[in-house]
Amino acid sequence: CGKNSEGLPIGMQLMSNHFQERLLLQVAHNFEKAGGFLV
Repeated sequence: CGKNSEGLPIGMQLMSNHFQERLLLQVAHNFEKAGGFLV
């Protein structure tokens, strides 16, 4: 994904297989922790 002029990520889409919502939420959570922003 890219970043805007303020350094915030843009154009990010997370997808998973059917019934893998837990994994998808874990990935989003880890991304938020690493980047210091909300997904």
